[in-house]
Amino acid sequence: MNGDGELNNILDAEIASVIAMMEQISAASDMGNHNVNIGLTSFSTHATYHGQFSPSDPADPSKINPDILKTLVSLRSGGYTHFDDALDKSILFFEEAPKDRSNLLMFLSDGIPNVPGDGDNEEPTSIIANNSPDALMYDSEIAALDAMNVKRMAIGVGSGSDIREGFGLDMIDNTPDPDTGKGPVLVTSTEALTDALLGNPVLGNVTAFSISINGVEQGGIDPSRVARGPTGFSFGQFVVTGLDPLRGSVNELSASITIDYDGIEATTEDQVILTVQNLIPGTLD
Repeated sequence: MNGDGELNNILDAEIASVIAMMEQISAASDMGNHNVNIGLTSFSTHATYHGQFSPSDPADPSKINPDILKTLVSLRSGGYTHFDDALDKSILFFEEAPKDRSNLLMFLSDGIPNVPGDGDNEEPTSIIANNSPDALMYDSEIAALDAMNVKRMAIGVGSGSDIREGFGLDMIDNTPDPDTGKGPVLVTSTEALTDALLGNPVLGNVTAFSISINGVEQGGIDPSRVARGPTGFSFGQFVVTGLDPLRGSVNELSASITIDYDGIEATTEDQVILTVQNLIPGTLD
């Protein structure tokens, strides 16, 4: 993917997956340069904030911004793993990004934090050690991201990463899976990484979903049938029963979905209930 002479390594998978996500944004009718900003940070022994980008090509909104593509394919792998500096540099983006947006950080790593950070009383040392205490102190960075209401997806890429509870990626992640309660995910293929990036946690969690025909709820339809995507929810196609086919009859099809945003179903102030109704006339004599 980046012309570095190393074929099909983890960095290639990461670049390919980010490009796939950018393509989804460019293809979406409700997302684009008017309401999406992208910040890109790369890190190894040190982190680099590459700046703020519009997702689509200004000359052709159906294509990826060539500046993002150029930056992605310029990336190279190597060095140690500095989570603290990566968070510091990511904060730079959220500080300059538009303030009226949902904020999402996708934090990808194929390694284990081993470079001491700063800002949280870490001991100044040059010792590089996986999961050393001074490489796992992010209180100030997490507090800054929390203050800006940044949702954080942490993804371990490859078997060399560490998603155990209480360690680096788990400390960063604040979007646990609504079904399993698990925080960061581990992926070992480009396809799995792409799927993880396209699962947008900013959308909230679906707690109820139903379809009714003439007031009778259809069976076999529940929240498990709803799929989360980069621009919203989808639920595929269903065969419904109970329609009156006779000419002159009017059938009412209604669908209802409840979305919860704080992860606590008992609190309803943050929940949104969306409904849609269609009238279907009978056609048979």
